[in-house]
Amino acid sequence: MRRSDLAVFVPDEIEINRLPADAVTVPVIVASRLADGMVTSLSVSAFEKTSETRAVLPLAALSLSPEEVRAGLDAGDAETVAQVSKRVAYRHVALNVGGLPLENGSTSFVTVTVDAVLSGRRTREIVRLPLHVTTLPEVPGWYGGDGHVHTQWSPDVILLPLAQRARCARDNGFGYIIITDHEDGIGERWGGAQGYCSQCRAAEDEYGIPILPGVEIGASGGGHCLAYYMDETEASAPSNRMFEAKVLLDKIEEHNRPLSYGIVAHPFERRERWRDWSVRNLAGMEIINRSRKSRPEAVAKWFEFLRRDLSRTLRTGEFVVGVANSDCHNLMEPGGRGFTWIKPVSLGTGHDTSSKRAPLTRETVWKTLREGRAALSGSKDLGFFTLNGAGIGEIAHAHAGSTLSFTLECHPSGGRRCRKITIFSGDGGQTVLRPGRPGTPVRLQARCPRTSTFYVARFDFASPGGRRPSEVWTNPVFVRVTDA
Repeated sequence: MRRSDLAVFVPDEIEINRLPADAVTVPVIVASRLADGMVTSLSVSAFEKTSETRAVLPLAALSLSPEEVRAGLDAGDAETVAQVSKRVAYRHVALNVGGLPLENGSTSFVTVTVDAVLSGRRTREIVRLPLHVTTLPEVPGWYGGDGHVHTQWSPDVILLPLAQRARCARDNGFGYIIITDHEDGIGERWGGAQGYCSQCRAAEDEYGIPILPGVEIGASGGGHCLAYYMDETEASAPSNRMFEAKVLLDKIEEHNRPLSYGIVAHPFERRERWRDWSVRNLAGMEIINRSRKSRPEAVAKWFEFLRRDLSRTLRTGEFVVGVANSDCHNLMEPGGRGFTWIKPVSLGTGHDTSSKRAPLTRETVWKTLREGRAALSGSKDLGFFTLNGAGIGEIAHAHAGSTLSFTLECHPSGGRRCRKITIFSGDGGQTVLRPGRPGTPVRLQARCPRTSTFYVARFDFASPGGRRPSEVWTNPVFVRVTDA
């Protein structure tokens, strides 16, 4: 702690993903380690503009170091959050940036100034955080969102309303967002007029994009599962830590059969590692979680499932789908490190995805994710490909020895560029390509193998100078091979 005994916690960075922007909103947590007191003023400055909030916010001495507080907030440690929430001051401070000439790809800094009185003495703390303007790619038919987001419904989150997450998604151009609070914070309030699902519906009505209710549930033997497309009329979801992995997945499927399904969350995180890989009804897994890049262990396990289930996939079309999510708690914003792009086949009678203005429904989001028509992004960039005209999550048909035609596209978020494309085949082969200009197709032809297989593409992106490197992984295109 500095000599002022005041610590100010803000996000690692702020992103503006949509222009023109109306406001920059910064969540601020203020703590005092050794003395009681109060915050008297919070201000946020950027682009030569300042917004100040004058308030009396009490502070109680906190027996944790700044490093312990930051680690606990980032990890969503319930014990740390419980102590911090009773003793700190917390506010979202908004700065009006409407009318400013912000440019896609530009960077700046936000300055947060906190004035407080501790043990009768005035003190001030100033922190700066980077701001990036990186608008989302606008590609017809593609919608981006975050499928693993926490709010104050979770025991490990401080005073963060569900509506705040929904507004952040809307303001940054998301096509959808899935709220996945921990089951032990929801309990018997899943359904009902004032329940969790009802809050998601209300936020959806207010902000105009699908705000979907999911839930994160712990398996008794270790690991967490995201439950998607659950029955919103039920009183509760399956209870936390009550069921081993196989039974938990069964319970999720039974909740809204045949629609509901389970996705393994952060499968190789040290504290909550998924233990039971023998389960056969796993719908998907997070390949990217809280990171701009995938975990090699997650990719290896995913490919293992794709190979193991290939014959079933060719018969039914179902496979273990890869997703990318932020798992954002507290100061983290949705989509910052983990973002899933989806491309629905259809948006219902009379609609197709050739128009970005076509309405996206809850049912479409749930169905498209389950079908694996998705690209997994670490930093909101987009990359995808087709194979003999078949898109991601689909099955192409080809004769052994015939020509396979790949068409790949990369679409960086503002100011970034694609540095490399790698195509992986189901037999372990790799082909490295030089990317074209954003939106310009790159074409490749290859000989069709003698047996059925699949192909996955990885796109490597970075900001100028190689900063903030990230990956985009596609879900597979499968190839059913027949004799000529």
